[in-house]
Amino acid sequence: MRPSVCLALAALAATSTSASAPRKSKNTRSPVSSLPGLHPPTPATKTSSGFIDVGNGTHLFYLLVESQSAPATDPLVWWTNGGPGASSLVGAFLENGPYLLTGGGGGSKFNLMSNPYSWNKEANMLYVEFPAGIGFSYCEASSAKGGTCDQSRGDCSPCLASDTSVVDGNLAVIRALLLGDGSSPALFPELAANPVFLAGESYAGVYLPTLAQAILHDEPKVDLRGVWVTDPCTDNAAQSGYLDIGVRFSCDKGLITPELRDTLLAKPCTTGTTQVGDLVRGNSTAACRAAWRLYDIATAGVGDAVHPTAINGLPMYAEESTRI
Repeated sequence: MRPSVCLALAALAATSTSASAPRKSKNTRSPVSSLPGLHPPTPATKTSSGFIDVGNGTHLFYLLVESQSAPATDPLVWWTNGGPGASSLVGAFLENGPYLLTGGGGGSKFNLMSNPYSWNKEANMLYVEFPAGIGFSYCEASSAKGGTCDQSRGDCSPCLASDTSVVDGNLAVIRALLLGDGSSPALFPELAANPVFLAGESYAGVYLPTLAQAILHDEPKVDLRGVWVTDPCTDNAAQSGYLDIGVRFSCDKGLITPELRDTLLAKPCTTGTTQVGDLVRGNSTAACRAAWRLYDIATAGVGDAVHPTAINGLPMYAEESTRI
């Protein structure tokens, strides 16, 4: 992600009431009274944020936006960006949240515009930054002096995490928000009976099925209705060679010819594969360079046909400067 996007998202979250200074209290729920770049600054629908204490000195930051329709009965959709290590505030402000981050004007570094395709038109939307060390979520090592990694860095994390610890932490979030955890009442008891859907992209293909299993096994009171993941990364071995669009997939779908596929798969046009099965390109000959160029032309812009009708003032990526 571009640095300008990271800084803008940080400013957005930092100006919410609860995110301005992480507090080591149990669990918190505070109203978001204003958002920078939004005119007027008060969100149109009730928005809350806070921290969930998931144990071992770890606190996860969340943002919850009420449905514009019927929040008392509309489903609760937990959206997560993948990574692993991507902030779900990217989804909130660049994908399916009520506002989209755009380039600034009139002296402002950035603005927020209403998202006509926001999922909170029909659902209560939950965004959680996890694991600890991502965004505003923190662990005890986040503020340790002389640690091996400062949380402001983008090439490491001060907090240790695994797929198992992520499941445990996210299950604790569900309990804290909807059910209460024994020592603290539920933060959103009004949503406890609402249908719950887990949705996300990329590494959410690991995060969400494992969380769904934990909810079904440990918290049957949660009305979990479904799991949906786009572009899922679920298993490196089973998906080897198909985690990206790929040469074989392109041929299977008629984007390139079998002859071009065979050329690209053979040496010297392919010199090996990555850990997840993607081809390592070989460009040592003119024939290989020409073949890869044909492949790039054939696969450029795939998916343009399914984009919704353009809306005046809503570019495809909100703003070229914020393109991921």
